[in-house]
Amino acid sequence: MTIGYDPARMGKQRRKIETGSSLRGSARRGDPPLRQIQGPSRWQANPRRARQAGAGWINVSGESPRPDNGHFGDAKKIFERMPERDSVSWNLMITSFAQKGWVREAREVFDQTPDHDTVTWNAMIAAYAQNGYSQQAIDLFRLMQIEGVAADRITFTTAIEACAGCLAWASLGRIIHAEVASSGVLLDRKVHNSLINLYGKAGQAIEAASVFHSMAGRDVISWTALMMSFSQHGHLSQASSVFDRMPQHDNLAWNALIIDFARIGDLSSAMRLYNFLPEESPVSSTTMIAAFAQNGHLQGARDVFHALADPDVVAWNAIIAAAVQHSSFREALELFRAMVASGASPNRITFISSLHACAREAVLDAGKAIHEEISIRALAADATLAAMLINVYGRCGHVATARKLFDDLPELCVLLWNTMLAAYAHAGHSAAALELFQDMNLAGFHADPVSFTVLLSACSHAGELRDALRCFATMVGDHGIVPERDHFGCVVDLMGRTGQLEKAEDLVANMPFEPDFVSLTSLVGACRVHRDPRRGRRISELALASSPKRSSAYALLSSLFAQDHEVDESKSLLLVEETIDHSFFEYKQVRRSSCYHQCD
Repeated sequence: MTIGYDPARMGKQRRKIETGSSLRGSARRGDPPLRQIQGPSRWQANPRRARQAGAGWINVSGESPRPDNGHFGDAKKIFERMPERDSVSWNLMITSFAQKGWVREAREVFDQTPDHDTVTWNAMIAAYAQNGYSQQAIDLFRLMQIEGVAADRITFTTAIEACAGCLAWASLGRIIHAEVASSGVLLDRKVHNSLINLYGKAGQAIEAASVFHSMAGRDVISWTALMMSFSQHGHLSQASSVFDRMPQHDNLAWNALIIDFARIGDLSSAMRLYNFLPEESPVSSTTMIAAFAQNGHLQGARDVFHALADPDVVAWNAIIAAAVQHSSFREALELFRAMVASGASPNRITFISSLHACAREAVLDAGKAIHEEISIRALAADATLAAMLINVYGRCGHVATARKLFDDLPELCVLLWNTMLAAYAHAGHSAAALELFQDMNLAGFHADPVSFTVLLSACSHAGELRDALRCFATMVGDHGIVPERDHFGCVVDLMGRTGQLEKAEDLVANMPFEPDFVSLTSLVGACRVHRDPRRGRRISELALASSPKRSSAYALLSSLFAQDHEVDESKSLLLVEETIDHSFFEYKQVRRSSCYHQCD
């Protein structure tokens, strides 16, 4: 007989469990629910029963790490109303708070606990270690030793795991290892595994192997920890040898070795392992998609993705990001539509990649559709997503919509101000950008180097040299920002646009770093527009010397020679060829010199 799923029946059953039947018969018909009991009179009559019942309910109610469990509040209220609390109750409350990530509350309970036994110390040390507070876990472990409380296997295991959370404490982990050996505490498999993990993360594979070989019995965790002590530091030959000798493999072992082969770009070895996976692994699949994309093989990423029977949201995000990374923006948007159609739920990462594709392709309809999805999921206030949306509307020419979105945001940050400035700059509204920059300063936000790059770019496109120079001076004098290459590039470009070629060349010559190819070719183009071929030839030679394999400078140089009335058309091509030969000769000399230095 097939039993169907009845939501109504299951809902009633769930409510029955939640209203006190978990006490296994302790509530009689007609009694109010436990959460409605106001007085502790029945408990006061029998304190022992109260301690047992309270601790039992705390254990049942607080065991789930999910904040939406619905019982933790009941457990906390019962604990607060208990007339007498034993060590079990205190320890359960510390553990329950820690499971939910509420470390501060766990510490408050720990500090209020009248008698700290080993279990109490272990609970609080674990609360710190499991929530990423390794330093506090180690400090508390040391305090426990100062207080003279005897440590057990759980204490040492937790302390070692805390040391593994920060490579700077590998030496401390070695000291704790020595303390374990001299304490007389029997080293079980879990302590050994923690030590292998510690030494492996610290790059001390020999010590990890020594601990491994000293073990009487090893499990799959022991083998995987030893393998990872080699693989995560690039010793993949040794890691593969350990992997081949493992009696059995868990998903962590497969995934770890695939990830580390992919990380160094050995896609053939990673793919060979991937093809032998006993079952589909979302972690390995996503790793292979990302690895192919990062190594320039978009088709390989596609092949892995399309072979998945039921890709999860992480796999969808990986393939969409791969398409964006390879500038296949239309494909990225098609993948986004396919993801929604498949029933997968897009998340914040999905939206960021998809909006980037919309902005690069200036696809307004897709941007609006994604905007609606973001609003449905109540993510519109997310600063990064809001910035991406403003960028999409700005690049699509809908600056008013971008500004309305900006003005409606409940909170602003420098990222959002910069994005709105960029929207004005892209539209050529330099006056609006400058006005918005003043509003930004008045609102108390501190402009960063990106703010001034956007402002200078806006002035450059509008041909506003005076405003650009004023911004440049403000950046240095009022904001104390050291000009970067992009800032100088914007000013050089603007000087070239306005015909200030001599000043632009002087600025290029006096910059605190070597001018980049983009700035030089921009100035060469300005020399061509303003018919100054001699200056253009000087600057183009600098451009060719900086990037001898770039062809755009050669085209500009040819047009400059053609403009020079002293050089007839028949000689212009010859001069370009001579310049090219000279530039490549210098390039080869530099390369040869570099090779000699490397050999030395």
